[in-house]
Amino acid sequence: MSEFLNTFGKGTQFHEISKLKQPTTTPSQIDAALDHPDISVRRAAISSPNASSNNITKALSNKGEIIRVSAAEHPNATPEHLEHAMSGNYSMRRAVANHPNASRAQLDKLVDDHETMIRTLVLSRKDAPKHYLDKAVLSNEPDRQSVAEHPSATKEHIDKLIKDPSEYVRGSVYKRGDLTPEHFDIAAKETNKYALNALAENPKLPNKHAFPLTKHEHFSTKLAATQNPSLTSDQLHSVLEDSDGDIRESAIKHPNSDTTHLDVAMHDKDPFVREAVARHKLANEYHFNHLLKDSQLRIKNIARKGLDNE
Repeated sequence: MSEFLNTFGKGTQFHEISKLKQPTTTPSQIDAALDHPDISVRRAAISSPNASSNNITKALSNKGEIIRVSAAEHPNATPEHLEHAMSGNYSMRRAVANHPNASRAQLDKLVDDHETMIRTLVLSRKDAPKHYLDKAVLSNEPDRQSVAEHPSATKEHIDKLIKDPSEYVRGSVYKRGDLTPEHFDIAAKETNKYALNALAENPKLPNKHAFPLTKHEHFSTKLAATQNPSLTSDQLHSVLEDSDGDIRESAIKHPNSDTTHLDVAMHDKDPFVREAVARHKLANEYHFNHLLKDSQLRIKNIARKGLDNE
């Protein structure tokens, strides 16, 4: 109920807010509503897609901060409106940094903002120019991580960041889909657990690096590597010898698993592994008949259903 009231207002305000949400709402109605004493009505007014330039200008000077921020976030806000917001507090500047209509001059200022999140928003924009990224590569950890995650980061950026002292920056690099074989060779020497997990999760990690990670001492790294699409049938048989049931279950769920893996796993001591066999798209009458004798009722039921569909 509280969420409903926050959205639609209380008492008589409900009707006014409902009118402001109509597609026929006019700028004059919005203008009048921006003078309403109830902030929920004013917010509904400036949230209307029909808000005019004058409406946005008026809302930017409203006494309610949430109204000013909503005005700066409005899709109809122009660079002129956003310039007014530039002189505001963190929330206002954040709205500018995230706005598609922000001018290059405004972004040039915000990329050097003292607030980390403001810089991150600017650096995360798809239209962030190369010189922003060039500068951020030499900046602090959050800025470097923004570059590592940016789709337009160049090979020169990646060459530098893959050797970054921060495991979080390196981890962001390892997740990229445009790494070269040379990058993966460097990354394969990683020892940090967090960064290794990120590397193991990269579906483009070459097999020569992925398979060794299926034997890693860290469970999360091992599990992620087991899901690498390059693993071969023989390698999946090796994974099925792992002592952890979750790893063996992951091997059965691997897209390259076949009936030879099911033949082994249907005898597994872990019921979740056997259930994965029963649900496998390649499971056949041989597997279902065996699993009909399983100690777990749910596995029996899945096997019975599988036989019915044979």
